[in-house]
Amino acid sequence: MARKQLRAQSGNRFAFKFPGDREAARRAAIIRETPRTPELCLAFAILAELDRDTRQRIIDRLARSEGGEAGSAALELARATVLTVGEQCDLARAFEELEQ
Repeated sequence: MARKQLRAQSGNRFAFKFPGDREAARRAAIIRETPRTPELCLAFAILAELDRDTRQRIIDRLARSEGGEAGSAALELARATVLTVGEQCDLARAFEELEQ
């Protein structure tokens, strides 16, 4: 009963998103804002060829560093190479939503 009253009082409904979807949307926005350079493409290709443990160590090192905006973009791009299938789907959906 209280839930219905609260919902009626607020008047505004918000689009619920699961935490994974919210994280994917944040990640997609950061990656989308990052300019594509030859260096970026090369780094992404190298990361994709490394084994998962090595990529995870690189991600951990980037997470500890104070890289500012560039470090944040580097971290999200590196994380994009170790996503699970579900996380990849969430990220693809987030990119589609950004395009709309």
